[in-house]
Amino acid sequence: MSDTQIKLSQRGFEVDCPFWDNHRVKEAPDRKYSPTDKSWVISVNRANAEYIKETYEPAEIDKEAMRKVNELCDTAPTSQIWPEWFKFKNPPMKCQMEALRKSFPMEEFAYIMDMGTGKSFTAINYGAARCMVGDVTAMLVICDTGGKPVWRKEFELHCPIDYDMYIMEAGMHKQAEAWMEKGTGKFKVLVCGVESLSTGPYAKQVAMAFVKKFATYMIIDESSSIKNPTYKKKGRQSRTHVCWDLGAEATCRAILNGTPIDEGVENFFAQFRFLNWAIIGSKNFTLFKNRYCVLGGFEMRKIIGYNDLGSLFKRLKPYVYEVKITDVEDMPDQVYETVYCVPTPEQNKALAELGDPLMVTEQDDLVLQCETVLERMTRYQQIVGGYFPYDLPEDEKQDLKVSDSKHGIVKMTGRNPKMDGLTDTLGKLAHGRKVVIWARFAPERLDIVQHMEDNHPDEYVHMGSGLTADEKYDIMDRFQTDPTIRYFVTSQQIASKAVTLTAATCSIYYSNTFSYSQRLQSERRTWRKGQKHPCLYIDIIMNTKIDKQILEALKKKKSISDYVMEKLAE
Repeated sequence: MSDTQIKLSQRGFEVDCPFWDNHRVKEAPDRKYSPTDKSWVISVNRANAEYIKETYEPAEIDKEAMRKVNELCDTAPTSQIWPEWFKFKNPPMKCQMEALRKSFPMEEFAYIMDMGTGKSFTAINYGAARCMVGDVTAMLVICDTGGKPVWRKEFELHCPIDYDMYIMEAGMHKQAEAWMEKGTGKFKVLVCGVESLSTGPYAKQVAMAFVKKFATYMIIDESSSIKNPTYKKKGRQSRTHVCWDLGAEATCRAILNGTPIDEGVENFFAQFRFLNWAIIGSKNFTLFKNRYCVLGGFEMRKIIGYNDLGSLFKRLKPYVYEVKITDVEDMPDQVYETVYCVPTPEQNKALAELGDPLMVTEQDDLVLQCETVLERMTRYQQIVGGYFPYDLPEDEKQDLKVSDSKHGIVKMTGRNPKMDGLTDTLGKLAHGRKVVIWARFAPERLDIVQHMEDNHPDEYVHMGSGLTADEKYDIMDRFQTDPTIRYFVTSQQIASKAVTLTAATCSIYYSNTFSYSQRLQSERRTWRKGQKHPCLYIDIIMNTKIDKQILEALKKKKSISDYVMEKLAE
């Protein structure tokens, strides 16, 4: 008979065990040692009850403690069903309705929904319904900085109740605090960039004041942004720990992601720890790794395998709704999304100077002057793509042919936000999904190809200029038939006609041409006979007037030249 005994008392589950059996109680999700009577006490909650039931033999648990363990394990984490009287602003798809019905009884939930299947629609309507039944009065959205304009648009499209939104920007904490104090009687919505939570005190302070002031539904969009459970150096909290602290104050929580793990199941810990540590059965990452990960390598610090994943997935399943775009039967044939990125100071300066009456700017003694509005729009595009086009000196122009460009081009100083946006977007797509990447300018395509060489060297093909018809066919055929080739890099001028790319279900527009017909033709490369799944089209747009105008014109089915002439005539 075992020397270990578990009894139920007012303090919790008291564990009386010999020292050599301490390892079992130490791995309980929530436990503490009492030095007064030299005993262990495990808190009374569902996660601990499940652990006790899985870890200890029935003979080690007394009758009253076993009754409580069974009671906690059999209690389903549900409260109420989806209100059938709820009126949507736009009709939900089947997968969105399924997600709402499964998540609504929960105060914490993971929407693991492929990009393009409507995660934001689902989260917005969950929040609105919770508000209407009186559970919450506000919603906190934590997202990438580039995602903030997207959430403004998504609320405009899909929120069925009156709301009052504030987009948190750097240096605007006083305005945010004043907005919080303003009573409107509407559903309060605060949108905050995840990066800002760890770069300074103000965003964290505003967000914490918000969740403490209001009954808040808090969501983290693309929650893999908080997958790292460790602290930053010098004692500063990481964004992950800030989100844990905010989530502890929120009334209910959700994570949104298409691909919650990009390395291994260890990525689950921080995201589900935000939702509720009891779901994964541990507050401590070390205990989580010890239970589910096999460690090896130098000082046993590297994860080389996994243990007991069936138990982990059983824990997670009630709190997760998962769907892939290829499994959605009532998905629209074509789905459009926009990814926004923020220009660098160098890009902002060049764009502003080109916008003045002289249409002149410079970088490192290189000068660019535009003569027409349409030329300026082309140069705008090159600048937001990370390149500075400059006027060649007159002596160099003399040796050029009439057809040759009169401009040189160099990389802009600083980072390239569009490349960052592309990298983030590719990381959010389901692994194995084939993608066509369209970029107007050759330097942009070369940057993308270099990124592929560095990160996906055996998974891409590039259809550039100057190829014969046979060479183009060989590239297309390889993409269509080889399952290891995931990415097809090209331009609309090169491949928008006479090319079939139905192996892809996603097209990313790094930059667009000014031609609506080329945009339409490029979309038809994936959405044509032979395509069995809905097609997703993602535009990576710089959060500037010019990039937005180009996309607006194309959505209105106009070439940009016609659109500009209309604007000038207004």
